Amino acid sequence: GSTMSIKKLSAAIFSALLGSIRLTNKDPRENAESMPFHVAVCEAIEAREPDHAEQAMQRLLGDTNRRLGGRLFEET
Repeated sequence: GSTMSIKKLSAAIFSALLGSIRLTNKDPRENAESMPFHVAVCEAIEAREPDHAEQAMQRLLGDTNRRLGGRLFEET
């Protein structure tokens, strides 16, 4: 049912986030720098503000791209 689908999706997201953290925050002290971006996304989602959530996610992805040296959005 839908509960199993949500659990599978949650596991996939968790795995993706762990991979992202390992790539973008090789030094754990840098986690504090990215945390506000994640908090902004969560707060916008909790407030049910999709436009703000999208904007916050774009900022988060921009920060991730910067940390990866521009490799996140490089053209193929």
